[in-house]
Amino acid sequence: MKIGFVGVGTMGGPVARNLLPAGQSVCVFDLNSEAVEVTLAAGDRGQAATSLADLGGCELIFTCLPLPQDVREGKGQTPTS
Repeated sequence: MKIGFVGVGTMGGPVARNLLPAGQSVCVFDLNSEAVEVTLAAGDRGQAATSLADLGGCELIFTCLPLPQDVREGKGQTPTS
């Protein structure tokens, strides 16, 4: 199963990092490239997504974003700066 993960910061990062050593294939998206790198270092079955569209082939997608308005406003779409 290919799992998508949006938001790998303080809460989402540890969850995604536990999926990788368990042998899961995880596609990770976050505006913070350092958070993505830290997450992918946890296993060899992860890949970075450059946009949310890259998660289209995932069978399951987790979101772990700071605030409900971040989801409603689509703040995960593209970096703003």
